[in-house]
Amino acid sequence: MAAKFIRSYAEAKKSDPRSEMFYTLDSYVKVIGQDSALVALECGGYVFQGGAHGGSFTGFINWDGKTDKNVTLGDILIDGYQPGLTKIAERIFRKNEKLTATASLADNYFFDKGKFALNDNYSITPMGLRYIYNQYEIKPYAAGQTELIIPYAEIKKLMKPKSIASQYVNKNAGI
Repeated sequence: MAAKFIRSYAEAKKSDPRSEMFYTLDSYVKVIGQDSALVALECGGYVFQGGAHGGSFTGFINWDGKTDKNVTLGDILIDGYQPGLTKIAERIFRKNEKLTATASLADNYFFDKGKFALNDNYSITPMGLRYIYNQYEIKPYAAGQTELIIPYAEIKKLMKPKSIASQYVNKNAGI
C-alpha cells in the first residue's frame, strides 16, 4: 500500500514538478476480535492525494487461525445464502435509514440501478455480521460511512452449523 502511494505521488510530481501539493497517508490495523479460532482485524486510515478533500477507509479481515486462511461468507453460510442475506440486510438497512419498504434507492444512494446490495466489507463479530460502506460507496462524501449490523438471530437459518461463526449463533440466537 505504501509503495503504491509513493508511486502515485512520484507520478503526480512528474506531471507537475512545480506543484506544492502534498499527499497524506495515515493507516492502521487493529485487532477487534480474537478467540481460539477467529481473529478479526480492522484496517483503515485517511488518504489525501489532492482534490477537494481526503477520504477515510475502513476494511476488515476475518482470519481463521486454525486453517490460516481468510474466512468468507461461503465458509459460514449455507450454499445459496445470497438472496436471503440480501433481503434481510435490505430490511435492516431501510429501517436504519428510516425508509419504507418501497422507497426508491435510486435518488439518494449510489446502489447500481437503485437496487440494494451488500458489499464484501464485513467483520464476523460475536453479535452478527458487521458491514461498513465507506465514503462515496453508497452515499455522498458528506454522509460519511454507513454501518449495517445483521444479527445472527436474523440469519440463523442461513448459518452453517459447524462454522467458525456458529459459536456466536449458539450464544446469541438460542440455538
